[in-house]
Amino acid sequence: DQQETTRNGNVVNIGREDEARLRERSEEMFGQLDVDTYVSKSSDLRGVYVRSADPQLASRFGVAIGDVLLEVNGRKVESKAQAIQTGKSDYNRGVRTFVTKWLTSSGQIIDRTYQAPDR
Repeated sequence: DQQETTRNGNVVNIGREDEARLRERSEEMFGQLDVDTYVSKSSDLRGVYVRSADPQLASRFGVAIGDVLLEVNGRKVESKAQAIQTGKSDYNRGVRTFVTKWLTSSGQIIDRTYQAPDR
C-alpha cells in the first residue's frame, strides 16, 4: 500500500493516488490514451491498439505506443469500452490483481500485472 504507482518490470503496483483517479475519474485518465481496434492480418489476434498516450501515464503503467492489449484477467478485449468495463466489473467485485496480455510493438506477447491497493 503506497501513495505513488511503482513499476518493477512487468508488475505495476498502483498507488493510492492513481487508484483514486481510476475509481473516481476513470474517463479523464483513459482520455489520456488514444486507442483503436486492432485486428491482425496474419492471425486471429484482436485487441486494443495504443496509438498515443500521455508520456507520464505510459511510463508509470509500462505501456508503449504500438502495444496491443489482448486480454484482461483471461478475457479477450476488442475495444477500449470493453477493456474499461472488464476492469471496472472485476474491481467492483473485489478483484485487485489484473493480469493483462499484450502484443508489444516488437511482436512479443507478454503479461503485465497490475496490483491495485485494497480499499
